[in-house]
Amino acid sequence: MFRIKGADGGDSEKFFILASKVAQSDGFYFNQKEILYSQIIGNIFKVFGTSRFLGSELSVLAFILSCYVILKILKILDLQKYAAPVILIYGLHPSGIIIKSVMLRESFQVLFFMVTVYWGLRFCREFNLKHLFFCGVSAIFMSLFHFALGIIALLVFILFIAFAVFFGIKEKPFILKTLLPGLLTLFMGVVLAAQFSPTLLKQLGGISYIFTKDPITIITKFRNASIKKSGVATYTVQNIDPNSSSNLITSLARAVIHYFYYPAPWDIKRSLDLYGFLETAWRGLLLALALISLFQEKGPNKKYLLLLFSIYILNSLLWALGTTNFGTAIRHHLVGHWLLVILAAPLLANLIDTGRKYAHPSAPPLTLDKGTS
Repeated sequence: MFRIKGADGGDSEKFFILASKVAQSDGFYFNQKEILYSQIIGNIFKVFGTSRFLGSELSVLAFILSCYVILKILKILDLQKYAAPVILIYGLHPSGIIIKSVMLRESFQVLFFMVTVYWGLRFCREFNLKHLFFCGVSAIFMSLFHFALGIIALLVFILFIAFAVFFGIKEKPFILKTLLPGLLTLFMGVVLAAQFSPTLLKQLGGISYIFTKDPITIITKFRNASIKKSGVATYTVQNIDPNSSSNLITSLARAVIHYFYYPAPWDIKRSLDLYGFLETAWRGLLLALALISLFQEKGPNKKYLLLLFSIYILNSLLWALGTTNFGTAIRHHLVGHWLLVILAAPLLANLIDTGRKYAHPSAPPLTLDKGTS
């Protein structure tokens, strides 16, 4: 059986062991104290047999489905002519090839994140409540695959609503009359129910901390847990210092900077550091191209691209606060990597076409006309 050396240990091995135990249990198995991803895979193992290969292929299947969803998002943004370079760069990302080919959660995290964004964008364009409902359902599924994604999903959902209200008040006044009061009532209902129901509070996962803990307590708790588990890829910066406002701001800023740009060239001491630096350099290039593309965009799509960029920054900042080593950071960056690829698509396509024409002057461009997309 084909296995990627080093990629299917750690969390992948832990998920497989738990899924194997679930497969050996009687009936349909569910325990809210255990990792849901492994329980889902374990119940599938009950039907098809316990197989590490099957678990890995389910991750590959989720990746393939995500390629389809990203094409649908490009169509909403009227960027379908960049489909070829976007799929090429998204699909051939080295870390993505490794991590999305083994039994890890990232493929499913990315898939449901994409589906959430797809329905959110449709709602922001068409103001159809059906699309908002599907966005909410997708956000719930997204939150099931990692504790932190519960918070990210909630904030992204709220961001879509705020965007639709801001840009759709004149076009669709029903938003203010029906949507906002209804959502406010629902939100307050969840808050009140959570306060009086410990069981519901526990099932809310990451979202429950919004109602019961202050942000610094949450960040400190998870950074401490991450530091204990971190290996050779640990940052030089460690925990958040809440002792004073200046220390808090400084330590938060350092945590975010390390998440985006560690290891730096002067931190390279072994091959693992070199790989981490190349990953960082590639991400820095994508981010620069995305910002340039946003600056150059003058059409009606600009507000939607800015919305995607806001989602990328929000997603990255929340992951940054709980991450203490660049190995884990690479996995967390995968969740939002596709957003950068879409935002940088116009300039990336031009760079690729320039290189291809230099090597092969007769090579056709990668971008497609709308009539052929």
